[in-house]
Amino acid sequence: MKNIIIGGVIVAAIIAGIMLFMKNSGTQVPTETIQIVASVSPSVLSSASPVSGPGIKEFTVIGTNYSFAPKTITVNKGDKVKINFKDNGGFHDLVIEGLNVATKRISQGSMDTVEFTADTAGSFEYYCSVGSHRQQGMFGTLIIQ
Repeated sequence: MKNIIIGGVIVAAIIAGIMLFMKNSGTQVPTETIQIVASVSPSVLSSASPVSGPGIKEFTVIGTNYSFAPKTITVNKGDKVKINFKDNGGFHDLVIEGLNVATKRISQGSMDTVEFTADTAGSFEYYCSVGSHRQQGMFGTLIIQ
């Protein structure tokens, strides 16, 4: 039950952040987005949080024009990490600087997945390497404890 609540809070924060970003950028939020959010079930919410399977931590990072959600991912040294990168707007990729990890460049509506072992402790920036997207705010931090 605790994971469902935490997952729900994370999803709500991500959606609120995306809607705030879209509002501030002058982009209209399509009503389909609001309808989809209203129909999310608790089982879907729990899958939005990291999944602790047999030795793997799984995350979904959503990219829109010039932002990633979540902005921070934290794992433990030695964890096997799976990141599903979903592009919800534009043409993007996800590169983790210093770890030699990168998705393919994908277009809106597509998804790519990377898997790696978090074998080096520290903070690593992940970003979109397309054009000046990184400089425009499309970055986040992977923390390996």
